[in-house]
Amino acid sequence: MVADDGFDGGDDDRYLYYYDPESRLTRIAYGTDGEGTSGTLTAEYRYDDLGRRSDDVARACGAWPARRGFGYRPRVVAEALGYTSDGKVVVVAIQRMEAAWPRLEGTLKPAEEETLLTKCAPTPKPSAPTPKPFDPWKLEYVPRADERCVTCQRLYDRLNGESERLYEITRRQLIKAKKQEKARKRQKAERDKADDAMSRVQAVFKKRGCPAFPARVSRGYTIYHEGQAVSRIRQRDKWWEVLWRSYRDKWESIGDLGGVVFDTAEEAATYVLDDPMGIFWR
Repeated sequence: MVADDGFDGGDDDRYLYYYDPESRLTRIAYGTDGEGTSGTLTAEYRYDDLGRRSDDVARACGAWPARRGFGYRPRVVAEALGYTSDGKVVVVAIQRMEAAWPRLEGTLKPAEEETLLTKCAPTPKPSAPTPKPFDPWKLEYVPRADERCVTCQRLYDRLNGESERLYEITRRQLIKAKKQEKARKRQKAERDKADDAMSRVQAVFKKRGCPAFPARVSRGYTIYHEGQAVSRIRQRDKWWEVLWRSYRDKWESIGDLGGVVFDTAEEAATYVLDDPMGIFWR
């Protein structure tokens, strides 16, 4: 690497800027021997694209690349690249320097050189706006959500399907409420029907003056006599069946061809009170 000896910059001439393509490191050293193997390293940074830019700058300054780098008027180019003579890094302004830097062959006067440096000075960047705090509940519009992506689909549902989802929830709740209301009405009708049948059975027992009394159970009415369950009247479809408590402690029918079935609860209660089993005989 050869420095430009035609420029006498005093101590500033000993600052050399070079680029190492192998390590991709850009360095500024003081007192280098031209190969970067000696001297005091004052600045170093990595920039992959700076090698090509540095070659263009070197050709514009009248110096050509050597084996591992290049040499040129150190102080002028170092300051134009954004360095000061003490090696402190400031802002790199390579683009503006490439556009404005002429070929240096010792023709520039000090005043023109200062003007050129002023023209190539880096423009201060505007301060970046303060980033807004991240809002985890903020909804973003997704124009085309992938239906195969669960996350996107959920986000899409939150954005575009909120009203439909609420409507679906409302519809399901309405169906559930209707089913519950229907079940309540059916249960009430069954209770009313059972109460009506119970009142008719009790009317028959009261009319006959029987000491036994009926009690409502889950599947009909059980007839108790002296604290013991002796008979049961239960509804089967449209008919009423009479069962008796056998000696095997089970509910059994005494009909020859099956259960004893009647059309109405009054007929079944009358059959029980006629006492074919001899329970109420005194």
